[in-house]
Amino acid sequence: MFNIAAMVAIASDVVPVAAAYAARKRLPQDLLILAVLLCLYLGMDLVAATMALNGIRNLWLGNLEACADFPVLVWIFHRWEPQPRNKAILRGLIVASIPLWALTQWQVGGIQRYNFAGRSIQSIVLSALAIAFLHRFAVYGDERPWTNPRFLVALAVLLQFAGSIFAFSFGFLMETKQMVAIWRLRNVMSTLSNLVFAGGFWCLRQSGATGG
Repeated sequence: MFNIAAMVAIASDVVPVAAAYAARKRLPQDLLILAVLLCLYLGMDLVAATMALNGIRNLWLGNLEACADFPVLVWIFHRWEPQPRNKAILRGLIVASIPLWALTQWQVGGIQRYNFAGRSIQSIVLSALAIAFLHRFAVYGDERPWTNPRFLVALAVLLQFAGSIFAFSFGFLMETKQMVAIWRLRNVMSTLSNLVFAGGFWCLRQSGATGG
């Protein structure tokens, strides 16, 4: 599944990392952690691409990514959540995410088997959190959302994981010709997501705003 769309998606990983570096002096804690996660994405995608080009199976890297990014992204939305009850729910979700991931990973047959079912559920949850934040921002936010880093980060998360729901729900087609086309669409969504992530960091560099 290593094609032009995949190469563009991997190359686009550099863009938000570079934007975060440019805004490094103005990064609040939540966006600093996000920048570290995006660096992890870049590193893992480069390793996965190298393995793919050498004919080495690399699906297990996606399992490690799912273990790492879900609690981090939920924590970021937890930081942005104004309601104490909802914050408590998100804290519970963070605590439960690792053992739940381990359980579903064991059910699919170990770390070498990609956990499409678990990743689909993660994608649904993260998409829902992003939509909830964007809705709240639309009601209570300012009139220029594209200048707010939190708005752009939430939009980027939605682009990345809403596109992933479709791809991961067809996991049973992995390593078939049909999945090549499905994964190409996911790579396009990932590229768009990276550009929006970069926009979030860049507008922070421009304005220094962090509110939402």
